[in-house]
Amino acid sequence: MKRIEAIIKPHALGDVLRALETAACGEVLVSQVQGMGRHREGRAFYRGAVHVIDTFPKLRVELAVEDHRVDEILTLFCRVGRSRGMGNGKVLVGDLDEVAVSAARSSPVQ
Repeated sequence: MKRIEAIIKPHALGDVLRALETAACGEVLVSQVQGMGRHREGRAFYRGAVHVIDTFPKLRVELAVEDHRVDEILTLFCRVGRSRGMGNGKVLVGDLDEVAVSAARSSPVQ
């Protein structure tokens, strides 16, 4: 199995989740994260003061898939999670050696 972790912009979440549901990907974990990349820092005015914003809100979408489905899911993220401009994020793929379902108190799945 493989672990896929994608960093996307928050506005893309609905489209990504619908596409993953259509592709029958199973369980998906979504976390709020902050990130910085090649994009320039922003400035915000709050209570009369200028604040530099050097990180931006992102979402991390994680799921485990069978090896033969990795290319399909990568294509899905690149098609659906992409937006115009910088800061589209990254999709990381790694090996997943063991999976255990804690609620079922089962032994690890190979």
